[in-house]
Amino acid sequence: DARLAAMVRAYLRFAAENQAVYGLMFGKREHAVETTPHLAVAMLAAWTQLEEQVAAVVGAGHATYGAVSVWSTVHGLAMLRLERKLPPHVNPDIAIETVTRNLLAGLRAES
Repeated sequence: DARLAAMVRAYLRFAAENQAVYGLMFGKREHAVETTPHLAVAMLAAWTQLEEQVAAVVGAGHATYGAVSVWSTVHGLAMLRLERKLPPHVNPDIAIETVTRNLLAGLRAES
């Protein structure tokens, strides 16, 4: 649980501290970025790392779709922050901790 929570926080910290890079990685694009062999290997390695950490919480049988849940939730929060779409009264630090706690609780309920 602690490693997965650390990954969630690191992902969100990276997105907040490297907004231009994160925007290039995941922002809307008029033209698709070519997936080179090197990029494909890096993408799969990142996915595998996430899936392994989710498996440590929920077991291998629920890891794939648990990882989809984690990534889509965390990516959603990152994009809301990047696009400044969070309501003004939402503290981003509290949102990160709440999302992390809720994700882990949801994953534990799956196992």
